[in-house]
Amino acid sequence: MLRLCLLVLLVFGTYGAKPVDVKFTKNGMFDVIIDGQTWFTSGETSIRDGGRSWSNTNGSLIISTVTTLSGEDALGAYHSTITDWVVKKAGPTMLVTAVRQYDSAVVFEQFFPQALTNTAAPGMKAKDDVITSFPALRPGNTNDLGFISYGHSMIGTPRDSGDYNNQTKAIAHGQSDSGPVFFVNKARSHTVVVSPFSNFFTASRTYSQPELKFGVWGTATDIPADYSVSFILSVTEGGINEAAMEWGDRLLVYYNKPRSPREHDYTLQNIGYSTDNGAFYYYHTQTGKNYEETVLDVKKYADSLKLPYKYILLDSWWYFKGPHSGVTNWTAMPSVFPHNLTWLYNQTEWRVQGHNRYWSAETTYAKQNGGVWDFIVEGTEIALPTQQAFWTWLLGASKEWGLTVYEQDWLDVQTPKTQHILKSATLGREWLLQMGRGARQAGLSIQYCMSWGRHILQSVEIPAVTQARASGDYSQERSQQWKVGESALFGWAVAIAPSKDNYWSISKEPGNRWHDIEPYPALQSAVSSLSHGPVAPSDGIGDSNATLIMRACMTDGRLLSPDRPAIAVDDQMYGHVWNNGVTGGQLWTTYSTVDGQRWFHVFAAELPGEVMVTPSTFKAPSFPSSGEWVVYPNQFPQTPQPFSASKPLKLPKCGRSDFQFYHIAPVWTTKKIVLLGESNKWIRVSSQRFKTITQWPDDTISIEINGMAGEMVFVDFWVGEKIQQVKCTINESGMNTIMVPAMACK
Repeated sequence: MLRLCLLVLLVFGTYGAKPVDVKFTKNGMFDVIIDGQTWFTSGETSIRDGGRSWSNTNGSLIISTVTTLSGEDALGAYHSTITDWVVKKAGPTMLVTAVRQYDSAVVFEQFFPQALTNTAAPGMKAKDDVITSFPALRPGNTNDLGFISYGHSMIGTPRDSGDYNNQTKAIAHGQSDSGPVFFVNKARSHTVVVSPFSNFFTASRTYSQPELKFGVWGTATDIPADYSVSFILSVTEGGINEAAMEWGDRLLVYYNKPRSPREHDYTLQNIGYSTDNGAFYYYHTQTGKNYEETVLDVKKYADSLKLPYKYILLDSWWYFKGPHSGVTNWTAMPSVFPHNLTWLYNQTEWRVQGHNRYWSAETTYAKQNGGVWDFIVEGTEIALPTQQAFWTWLLGASKEWGLTVYEQDWLDVQTPKTQHILKSATLGREWLLQMGRGARQAGLSIQYCMSWGRHILQSVEIPAVTQARASGDYSQERSQQWKVGESALFGWAVAIAPSKDNYWSISKEPGNRWHDIEPYPALQSAVSSLSHGPVAPSDGIGDSNATLIMRACMTDGRLLSPDRPAIAVDDQMYGHVWNNGVTGGQLWTTYSTVDGQRWFHVFAAELPGEVMVTPSTFKAPSFPSSGEWVVYPNQFPQTPQPFSASKPLKLPKCGRSDFQFYHIAPVWTTKKIVLLGESNKWIRVSSQRFKTITQWPDDTISIEINGMAGEMVFVDFWVGEKIQQVKCTINESGMNTIMVPAMACK
């Protein structure tokens, strides 16, 4: 019997975290000891069955037996304490809780050997409740803790934050707000991340001051026999960025998903064109023309500017919809594409990111409506496919018209409006797993949009899910949806590339449907490149700034991206808790690795005052402890300045139009040579452009670069205390070599 899909409190040796201990008291209660202090005590262990609650706090849930065992699994050697719970002294075991302790780990689990029925929480707030509880955490005896809880739509953002103690009034919870919770101390010496660890779709939390309970979401009407759910309480000796990556590593290792979404997603590798909300051609075509003609004209215009778009994002305007705007048939309407999508794909050679929303109760795919596939159909509004063969067929057949990314949007509508999902402990997970298997078999990737934290967490079981929207829809000056650095912290931890959505490359685009302007096109463009996610401008014909757009990519459209998304630094995150650090501003970092060497990138906007960036600002990975380094701005080359703990980068107060963007590079050899990178790109040094770096005994350096045959590459160096540029043409093999200090291209 497989009982243990585990809650892991695990400390990996990689970051040198100190041991954590769980000390049992009585009646199944325990304390969680971190660094010698009691961070948490336990609260209620409970279940619902037969329309009522059973709890250890009122004596209705009783310990039957306690056993211990030792063993070893993928996480290492462990010692486990297993408790069987009954509701009557002679009754069957209704709940099994397990506490496993590894070398530096503690594991918690709920397991249900018997089916539970009539379990749904009572009242209108069932969606915010849980029907099982273990662990339930209360503040311990420390007085210097704070918290940040992730939730809401898209990847998720910090929802509640502040001091964590018995007076904490709110911690975001419920169906839409059950992402990870970070617990921190003022010394910044330790960080705890608590989140679901299995059965992510229905794993939930609820908060009733001062108790934070974890269990199955409150709308489930039954729990099947042999079901389990778990939650990870992950401890790191260090700050928030390190903790997020350690926590994510544990989930990814357990579910065998690599943190390499770019390798398997065409839209993360190449620049595209978008018609999503906010785009010039969102539910809007050229005057007197249909969408087919408009897309062909966009392609012709892009070619005239040598804009190498490789795919197009088709939003919800192209397929058949029924009452309540649900999807009836996911094929192109003849009024939109008279020659069909396959014909358009052959004409443009653009692959497709295909948007989809929730399924209509009138979908023609459902057997109830004359189709051939198994669907649950609810009322007149919504339906849900329940057959693996449907996804295998739908996504496999769609490759014919160029589908490369399937975008599942409106997750926060399909989920709460489908009563069968809400009432089930298993259906939501199986829906997403079936979708993921279909995409995997077809060689496609998936983007989640309008997701909740539970959807993002569920993706660790779904290799095909490579990206998710990190922001609301693009809306020019009407929003600040470019602020994706905090969402990226959560997303990247679980191998999700954040999508910032589309942008306009110039401020004024006459004829747009919103009568709006984009005040900060450079900011939008820079953030798109820094996101490590898709880059997809959305200008109207005649209104593209080709120079700005091309800062993101090579001549052939391959994106020049950092190794990971730009992520909000610890100072910014701690600012949510105690209003210190970078409060109210955006300060993000990322890096690029070339042949084992790193270049760091620093982005800042809306800083309320001067901020010092030092080597300690960089976490996960940390800044190298040795070597000589210089810092220099992205767009306006100035003399590189030394960078160290005693010589920090001073960022001034800034807004959006004067956002700050710097790079930090290593200094090579006794000749003090620095590779500053491409002067006309956002990510000046990227692993996509620069392949190998060889330092020869005579201090000569050869750098192998990559690109499109015939492409002219402009590379800046700091040599002899001045900036020098090499212009190098990529040869027919797609490569070339730059020699320094000769400043020559082979």
